[in-house]
Amino acid sequence: MDFFEQQDLARRHTRRLVILFGMAIVGIMLSVYVVVAISVVGVNTQTDDQQEQIDPVGVLTDWRVIALVGGGTLLLIGGASTYRISSLSGGGEVVASTLGGKPLSHTTDDPDEQRVLNVVEEMAIASGIPVPPVFLLDEDGINAFAAGYSSQDAVIGVTRGCVNNLTRDELQGVMAHEFSHILNGDMRLNIRLIGFVFGIVVIGFLGWQLLRVSLYSGGRNKNGMPIVAIGAGLMAIGAIGTFFGKWIKASISRQREFLADASAVQFTRNPDGIGGALKRIGGNSEHGKLKNHAAPEFSHMYFADGVSGFFGSMFATHPPLEQRIKRVEPNWDGKWLGSASKTTRADEQKQDRQRAEEKRRAGMKDIVAVMTGIEAMGQTTPQHVEMAHQLISEIPDELRHAAHDAYGARAVLYSLVLNNQPEIRQRQLQVLQQHAEAGLGEMTRKMADSVHHLDRQYRLPLIDITLGALKHLSPTQSKNFRTNLDLLVKADEKTDLFEWILLRIVDHHLHEPKKVHAKYYGYQHLQTQCRQLLSALAWIGQQDPTKAEKAFVAGLNALQIKVVPLIPRNEIDMSEVGRAMDTLNTVATPKKKRLLEACAATIVDDQTVTPNEAEMIRAISESLGCPMPPLLPGQQLV
Repeated sequence: MDFFEQQDLARRHTRRLVILFGMAIVGIMLSVYVVVAISVVGVNTQTDDQQEQIDPVGVLTDWRVIALVGGGTLLLIGGASTYRISSLSGGGEVVASTLGGKPLSHTTDDPDEQRVLNVVEEMAIASGIPVPPVFLLDEDGINAFAAGYSSQDAVIGVTRGCVNNLTRDELQGVMAHEFSHILNGDMRLNIRLIGFVFGIVVIGFLGWQLLRVSLYSGGRNKNGMPIVAIGAGLMAIGAIGTFFGKWIKASISRQREFLADASAVQFTRNPDGIGGALKRIGGNSEHGKLKNHAAPEFSHMYFADGVSGFFGSMFATHPPLEQRIKRVEPNWDGKWLGSASKTTRADEQKQDRQRAEEKRRAGMKDIVAVMTGIEAMGQTTPQHVEMAHQLISEIPDELRHAAHDAYGARAVLYSLVLNNQPEIRQRQLQVLQQHAEAGLGEMTRKMADSVHHLDRQYRLPLIDITLGALKHLSPTQSKNFRTNLDLLVKADEKTDLFEWILLRIVDHHLHEPKKVHAKYYGYQHLQTQCRQLLSALAWIGQQDPTKAEKAFVAGLNALQIKVVPLIPRNEIDMSEVGRAMDTLNTVATPKKKRLLEACAATIVDDQTVTPNEAEMIRAISESLGCPMPPLLPGQQLV
C-alpha cells in the first residue's frame, strides 16, 4: 500500500465528498423552493377574496425570492458546516474531550493502561511520527479511534473496555488499525464529514424551531399556517438531508475501514491480533457501543460500530464484524471470544519485561528488508515495531521518564543543544536560569551528561517522545520554550546541522497544523528551491567538491530537471534551505515521492548513509508531511 497513493486517494474521497455535498445543497435548495411554492398555494386556498390571493407564478419567479431561498439555504448550511469544522480546529483533543476522554499519564500505576501507552509509543516511533497523546474513555464497550487533522495534532482514544479486555497482540492490532488512519490521511476527511453532515442536519433543526414557535404563538390560525407549513417542510427536508448525509458518511468510511484492517495485518504480520480484537468485540455484551451523548456524531471515526441506528446496517459506518474477520482470517470458525483474563494480561506484561535484550538483537540481525526507506513510508512492519521497542528500552530511564512529562521534556531538548565547551555551556545554563521556569536550568544541567553520552540513533526517537508531552504546554509556555531553545542554539553564534533539524522538527509539530494547498504538480518552476535543498544534502555527506558535485547531479537526474550549478559549501544558508522546503511542501503529494527519491539519490550516491544524512532526510520527510520510519539495519534508502 503506497503512502503517496493512499494520501492521494484520501484527497479524491474529499473531492467526492465535496461534490456530493454540493449536490445535496442544490437538492435542498430546490426542496425549500418547493416548500415555499406549496405554502403560497396553501395561503391562496385559505383566502376567498381573489384580490387578496398571491400570484404564485409572480412570487416564484421573483429573483428576490429565488435569491432569498437559494442564498439563505446556502448561507445556513455552509455557515453551519464551517462553524462545526471550525469548532473542531483544536484537533484530536477536542474530539476526545467531547467524548469524555481523559488523558492517560505515563505515571499511571495501572499495568493495563501502561501497556496501552507502551504500544502507542512503539507504533508511533516505528511509523516515524511523534508520539500522540492517549485519551481514556470510561466506556465498557471495546473501541478506539484516532482523531485530528494530521500527525501534528493527532490523538488516540481508547475505551476502558478496550484496555481491560484485549491481549497485547490484539491491542497492537487495534493500534495498527488506528495508525493507518493517521498515515493514510483519513482523519482530516473524517472531520470534514462531521461538518458537512452537521450543516444538513441544521435545516431540520431550523424547521423544528419554526414549527415550535409558530404553534406556541397561535400559528393554528390561517395567517400562521404558512409558517407552520414551512417549518414542517423544512423538518421533512432536514430528515431527507440527514438520510443522505449519513449514507454518504457510511459509504465513504466503510471502504477506509477495510483498508485500515488490511494495513493493520501488514503492519504487524499478525492477523490474529486484529482478528482477535474483532472477535472479542463480537463476544462482549457491550460490543463496541459508546454511551456518551456525542457518540453518534463521531460514529465513523471508531474502530468498531459505536452506536446503534434505526436503519441498522444501511447507515452502519463499519462493515459487519463477520466480514471484517473473514477478510483477515478466511478460515475463521465463526466463534466469538470472551474477555482476556487479568492473569493472561499480567503474564504478557511479565513476559514482555523479561524478554532478553540479546534475543531482540539477534532477531534484528536476521531482518531482510524488502522495502527501501522511501517505500516504507506509511508501511510500518513488525521489524520497525521491534526496532522501536529496542530503541525505547535502551534509552536511559532518567531521560525516558523525563521525556514523557511536559516539564522534563523541555529539559531533555535543552540538553540536546548544550555545547560541549564548558564556557559556552555555562552561558547557556545562565540563559536558562534567567528565562526558563524555576528548576529547569538545574534539571537540564543534571541530565546533560546522559544526553551527550547517548548514541545518535536514539536522538530522534527521544525527540519524538518529547513532542507528545510538549503538546500539553500552554501557548505562553510553548512560546517561552521556543525562545529559550533558540537562545541556546545561538549561544555559540552558529547553528549546526542537528540544531537546525531539531528546531525544524519542533516548529513543525508544536505549531498549529497548517492546511497546505497544492500549488505545483511538477518541479519545472521550482529549480531554485530544488537546488538549495540538494546542494545542502550533497555537502552534508561529502567533503570532496568533486564527490559533492556528483551526488548533487544524481539528485537532479532523479528529479528529471536540467542540471544547474552546485551551490558552494560556504554559500549554503540553512535558513534559505528551510524556506525552500516550505515552498516544496506545496507540491502535490503524489509528486513528493520523486523529490524524496531525489534526496535519497543524493545521499546514497557514495553508497553510504551517515548519521547526519539519516537525520536530515527524516527532517525533510516530516516537513513534507511524509513520515519516514527509522532505517532498519541493512535497509537501503532507495
